[in-house]
Amino acid sequence: MTKKVEEITAAYTKVHEKLFPGEAMTELFFEDDHFGTPYLEVTRAGYQYTVKERGNIQTAETFQDLDDFFYRFFGHLTFQVSCDFEAQNRVDPSADSRILIFAHQKELMGRHSEEWRRKTEAEISKITEEYPFY
Repeated sequence: MTKKVEEITAAYTKVHEKLFPGEAMTELFFEDDHFGTPYLEVTRAGYQYTVKERGNIQTAETFQDLDDFFYRFFGHLTFQVSCDFEAQNRVDPSADSRILIFAHQKELMGRHSEEWRRKTEAEISKITEEYPFY
């Protein structure tokens, strides 16, 4: 059973505050902004994570559980934040930037729960197995 927009927004705010304490709230969109921003569509099938760019659907994933949707949404957001963090804290320009990006993302996702940290670490492991650090 899906929740109402108000309940979703309240739950979103709690998760956001755990991941980014004291920082400005990143808006959760419930419709396409036409700029490739992820948004939530609540349907009978569940919570749909959707990304459209120039009218074309780039990503559309449906989740039965709101926490699973949030994991996907905040995974995207923490990756963006971690890329910015790496760019601002780069020490060695010749080093693989993903080392710092992935470490920071795991730390951010771990602020929500150990489960989110482990899931993020597993996803990163898959990436680095296929595309090893240099």
